[in-house]
Amino acid sequence: MGICNISIKTDLKNKSYIGDKPCKQGDTLILEFAIFDNSAMADLTGFACDLRANKSDGKGYEIISNITVTTSTGKATIQCPSSLTQFAGLIKLELTFTDTVHGLQKTTFDINIQVDKSVIGNDDGSVPNVIITALEQLNSDLAQITEKINEANTINNTLTNTNNTANSLNTTLNNSIGNANTSKNNLDNAIVEGNAVIAEIEAKNVEYTNHINNTDIHVTLADKANWNRINEVINIIDVLSRNVSITDENLVVITDENLVPWTV
Repeated sequence: MGICNISIKTDLKNKSYIGDKPCKQGDTLILEFAIFDNSAMADLTGFACDLRANKSDGKGYEIISNITVTTSTGKATIQCPSSLTQFAGLIKLELTFTDTVHGLQKTTFDINIQVDKSVIGNDDGSVPNVIITALEQLNSDLAQITEKINEANTINNTLTNTNNTANSLNTTLNNSIGNANTSKNNLDNAIVEGNAVIAEIEAKNVEYTNHINNTDIHVTLADKANWNRINEVINIIDVLSRNVSITDENLVVITDENLVPWTV
C-alpha cells in the first residue's frame, strides 16, 4: 500500500477544482486542500470540517472528521484511511465546513479522484472479501495504535508541563532560600552590632553611676557658684580684718602683759 499525497485547489463559490494526480486501489491518501472563496483565500476561522466520500458509484460511503484546518492560510489537511480507496473507479468527494459559533454550513462542489484498479482487485473494481477483512483488521489495529500513541503523547505533555512547573517552583524556592539566608546574615550582623552598642552603653552607665555616687566630686552648677561666692566673702573679710586691733565694749584696745595690742 502506497502513500499518495494529492493537492487539491477548490473554490466554495464555483465548481472549479484542481487535483494534481490519480491514485491506486488501497492507497492511503493524504489530501491537501487549498480553500478559496470567490477566488480569495477562504477565512475558516471558527469552522469545523469533515470529508464525505461516495466510493465508486455508490459501492460505499465514508465520512472523515477530525480534520486539521489551518484558518490563517485557508488550508485543510486530511489523512484518509485506506478504506477510502477500497474500490477502483471514480471517488466523489466534498468538504463540509460548519461554523461552530453560528451553526452555519457550507459545502464544496464535487471533487473527483480516479482510483486505478489494483492487481489484486476483482474485475468489477472490488477487493476480494478475504483482503477486505484483512484491511479492516489492519485499519482497526492502526486506529488502536494511533489512539494509544495519542494517549501517550497526552501523558508525556502532562508530565512535561508538570516537570516544568516543578522546576519553576524549585527555582522560586531556591531564590526564596537565598533571600532568607541573606536576611538572616544581615540580622546576625545587626545583632552583633547591637550587642556592641549595648556593651558600650552599659560601660558608660557604670562610669556615670560612679560619678554620681562620688560625693567628693559630684556637685551641681548652682552649688559650685555658691561655693565661689563664699570664698569671695572669706577673702574680703580676711583683707578687712588683717592687723585690726581688738577692743573691748568701751572701745579700749586690749593689750597683753607686755602692753602689746591684740590684733586679728
